[in-house]
Amino acid sequence: QLDKLIVKNEGPDPFATELGMPAQNVCVPQENMSQFSAGPLQAESAQSVHIYPIPMKTDIINLEFAEAIQGRYTVRLVDAYQLLVGERNLDLPEPQTLVNVDLRSLNLIPGVYYLIIEGASLSGAPIRIVKE
Repeated sequence: QLDKLIVKNEGPDPFATELGMPAQNVCVPQENMSQFSAGPLQAESAQSVHIYPIPMKTDIINLEFAEAIQGRYTVRLVDAYQLLVGERNLDLPEPQTLVNVDLRSLNLIPGVYYLIIEGASLSGAPIRIVKE
């Protein structure tokens, strides 16, 4: 686990290409990781969500809510460096407790990710998931 990363700009950028732009396959943390303490969703009613399967063997994940949800939601997936990996919009015209989210187009590599669900009356804390 990386607790602290100190980056100093002394000399040439080791991640730069000959054009002076950062390489596209290098991930550099943008902010402090402390905001990613996984926790329950915050909502008007104490909504909770069960995410499965974890670890993910496929790139389809199920979100099972304790109470039915309805409306427009955004599901964001970020990596351990807080970089956005992908985003899905969910439009739920009818109340539902089970929602499937297809992440196949993201071509996820094995690792740790954080799922953030926001919308309607939900504003969620990142939830840790693992991709095998």
